[in-house]
Amino acid sequence: MGSVRVTIREAKSFAQFTKAVEAIVEEATVSFKPEKVYIREMDASKTTMVEVSMPKDYFEDYEVTEAIAVGINFYEVSRILKRARRDDKLEIEVPPEGNMLKLKLIGVSTREFRLPSIVKEMSEEREVRLPVKARVVILSDEMKEIIKDIQLVGSEFTIESTREEVKFLSEGNGQSVTINLRRGDAALLELEVEEELVKSTYGIEYVRKMMEGAKLAEKVTLEYATDAPLILTFQPLEGGVLRYFLAPILKS
Repeated sequence: MGSVRVTIREAKSFAQFTKAVEAIVEEATVSFKPEKVYIREMDASKTTMVEVSMPKDYFEDYEVTEAIAVGINFYEVSRILKRARRDDKLEIEVPPEGNMLKLKLIGVSTREFRLPSIVKEMSEEREVRLPVKARVVILSDEMKEIIKDIQLVGSEFTIESTREEVKFLSEGNGQSVTINLRRGDAALLELEVEEELVKSTYGIEYVRKMMEGAKLAEKVTLEYATDAPLILTFQPLEGGVLRYFLAPILKS
């Protein structure tokens, strides 16, 4: 079995990736492949899923002699990476046995942490194919504000998209809120809609957790179809892709 040793130039940047995964699942299988690092994990309720893909070019150094998949506790990793200093590098090492994860924070000193890990079966990486009839790109900061507004009113919200605007609507306890973004608004960067109206409803708490990715990228892409799963994608400038999938709330 091969070994893994990779180095990230900015430990704090990578720490945000781990927090974005931990927002959905505490433990996940990480696949170290010769060409990239890949994660795909579903939460216990099977309502949402997180996917991370980081090409080898994202890393300062990348040594993966043979593909290996290991189960890692992201809660513990996030706790450790909170200790990263601004200029620290991060070195990740998995020995051939795969029973240990070494994290080195390298800066004015070198601090090495060791965590237990479990070798997992390398699963086939299949593309998730979902219907998409609307694609909306919004400034991440604006999306966070939209979520805060919705949380004042209800626990779920509906997205309605036409070719000229996208609406976020919620109601509860006699209250309601509607947030409109029209084509040409500064916060609405792109809008592509294939049908006259595309409409679906989702749980706000799940999306709030997913917005942990907003610290990685200035914009977020929302893709969905009527009564179909929502896909949220963040693409950091440093490279890599963070993507979430969320099941819809179906109305009778």
